[in-house]
Amino acid sequence: MDSLDQTRFVNGEGVIGEKPVLQPGEVFAYRSACDLSSELGYMVGFYQFHQLTDQGKAVKSFSVRVPRFFLQCPFKLN
Repeated sequence: MDSLDQTRFVNGEGVIGEKPVLQPGEVFAYRSACDLSSELGYMVGFYQFHQLTDQGKAVKSFSVRVPRFFLQCPFKLN
């Protein structure tokens, strides 16, 4: 949501075009961007994960919440 009260929902498979398969202890990091209609906004949501068998079949799915984080243009703040 931006400071002009415009809300957009993003839903789809993958993160930045990738669907990483992580082994225990591995991590996946990425950078992304958002085109806001104003200088301030925030994002919040969740990621859906699937626990896979050795053959790649999903045996369990679970969601991980992404807490609200703010988006701001540094040169617009006092």
